Amino acid sequence: MMSTTLSVPGEHLENCEVRIGDSWEDKVQHVIYIWRGAGMSISGVRTCGDYMFSGHTAVLTVLNLFVCEYTSSKLKFIQTLSWSLNFFGAFFILAAHEHYTIDVIVAFYITSRTFAYYH
Repeated sequence: MMSTTLSVPGEHLENCEVRIGDSWEDKVQHVIYIWRGAGMSISGVRTCGDYMFSGHTAVLTVLNLFVCEYTSSKLKFIQTLSWSLNFFGAFFILAAHEHYTIDVIVAFYITSRTFAYYH
């Protein structure tokens, strides 16, 4: 996770942290700080970055894949609705400027491939 950070595309960010020092020790100290807080703002980590793939898209995709895998093949309407909602959800995640397009694509790809591997 530490090597796949990107800047957040959202325009709502204010008071981003100043750039960390250029020394090797400062960078290692900053990585430890983010790792200790699990990279989450709820634990006090404040950065102007995001991780490579969208967790929002991953959750939508997993839900969609479970619905399609475990519903009867007679319920094509439910499966079609699930796929539609998955793609609309990804579109609205992008429209809200919370993730880059590559974040959403990579999340869909990784999630669907992992699901297919286990099923």
